[in-house]
Amino acid sequence: RRNTIQGKSVYYPEVFKLYNRKYVYRNGWKPRKYSINREQGHWGYYAYGMLCIYKSDYKAVGGLDTGMMGWGGEDVDLYERVLRSNLDVLRAPDTSLVHKWHPKSCQMETTPKMYEHCLMSKAEVLADRRELARYIYQLEGETAVSDPTES
Repeated sequence: RRNTIQGKSVYYPEVFKLYNRKYVYRNGWKPRKYSINREQGHWGYYAYGMLCIYKSDYKAVGGLDTGMMGWGGEDVDLYERVLRSNLDVLRAPDTSLVHKWHPKSCQMETTPKMYEHCLMSKAEVLADRRELARYIYQLEGETAVSDPTES
């Protein structure tokens, strides 16, 4: 709670999100421990599911809308209401918080906007673009068929 003051401020940490191990660790190599670096993950700036807020402030802004269906909408809704309140918002990278990659399911039954946000979030946590390019290049090399006329 050192980053939160009752009636004054709310803390929304930026969490380090690990990439999908399938794309990051090729050929069976795995690190002994995770590191905060570009190859293993990225800072989740557009993630609002984790926060530190006093209960009185949470109630004052209306809490989570538990009637929302689908991915992520209730987090963004609460964040937007906190922004419209008289509370200050502190956003900062927090090296003590690491989000481990897991499969994500995006339901088309949600609003088109939330479905699009879910797909974008799902894509951004696969891997760093350089690692994805290496992965695709490696796949192309494995599936390439040689031309018999090039002998």
